[in-house]
Amino acid sequence: MDYTKKNMTKKIIEILILIFIAASCERIADETDPAKLILGKWEIIEIGNWPIMEAVEDPGGYIKFLRDSILIEYASDTHDTMQKKYWINILLYECFYLQQEHRCVITGRYEYEFFDKNKKLRLDLSNIASNYTTFIYKRIK
Repeated sequence: MDYTKKNMTKKIIEILILIFIAASCERIADETDPAKLILGKWEIIEIGNWPIMEAVEDPGGYIKFLRDSILIEYASDTHDTMQKKYWINILLYECFYLQQEHRCVITGRYEYEFFDKNKKLRLDLSNIASNYTTFIYKRIK
């Protein structure tokens, strides 16, 4: 009987340890919809021409994607904001909305990739000439 009690206690401790380990592990986000993944604030951390990238020492602000297809660019030095429209499907598009003309002028068209458990975002300019074609952002609170 004493052996059975010890064996049972050992099994209970093992199960509790397994439960604790499982609860402690960080889970990878299950979300796959890019329209939901893009939401929130992002800060640029690298810029360049993939795979040659340089770290950005002072990001100078952030971008924020809102649910209603509004993209806000915030400059921390001047506290200025710029508002754009965006939409995301196979590509991510940014545009300035010209209210008087009721049209949107595309300012950026990007291929995108979420990585590092959806905490980072890589944007590659698509079909637009630029000195830099790749931008990597990290999600901020």
